[in-house]
Amino acid sequence: MHSTSSIWEKMYAQGKSELFFRRTNLNAMSDFFSESDTPFVLGITGGIGSGKTQVSSALVSIPENLIDADKISRQITDEDESLKQEIASFFGSSLLSKGKIDRAALAKLVFVDKTALRTLEELLHPRIIQTIQTRIKKANHSELIVLDAPLLIEAGLLSLVSQVCVVTAPLELRLKRLETRGVIREDALARMAHQLNDSQRLEVATWEIKNRGLKTDTEKCAFKLRDFLLTNLGKN
Repeated sequence: MHSTSSIWEKMYAQGKSELFFRRTNLNAMSDFFSESDTPFVLGITGGIGSGKTQVSSALVSIPENLIDADKISRQITDEDESLKQEIASFFGSSLLSKGKIDRAALAKLVFVDKTALRTLEELLHPRIIQTIQTRIKKANHSELIVLDAPLLIEAGLLSLVSQVCVVTAPLELRLKRLETRGVIREDALARMAHQLNDSQRLEVATWEIKNRGLKTDTEKCAFKLRDFLLTNLGKN
């Protein structure tokens, strides 16, 4: 991790949770902040169980400015008839029942087959990107816009955001959180194996929130980040 790197600096800490920024990126932000007509979109990403949703929710003040890529993916899978037919064609008609895709069965299939996963991503990602672009246009540009996307990098969404914040947490804490949500350890580790690790995510990040403390501690780190961004964007 970056704890010994001089390019990262702690901005704020509350309990065991901490907010870090990358100096090299932060020093280059003045040009962007001067472009007031450009909507500022903060991309939130991190591994499963890291606490992305908690951080994203704390960052926005109006619901329409929180864009959840996972929810968009589920909505598209449920409602896009052409996509459902393509999925059934590629992965088998048994996945389509009463007009709905069995997402759990589809997930089990692609998590053990990289080729199948790549095919699904090729079907889904262009539709997800188009929907996100529409949501950004419709958002309130006078407030912070947040894109919550666990696969922000893998899905090719970096071009849609102004900066990236990675939410990290120790592995055992993540597994414990997932267990409370009904995800067994083996399934959680299998999902993690198909995602980038934190070091890879941090390579493109300006911000990191270490989610290691109480929920209120981590939310205060998110509030600090939100206030900093809104102040520098002239929206506070």
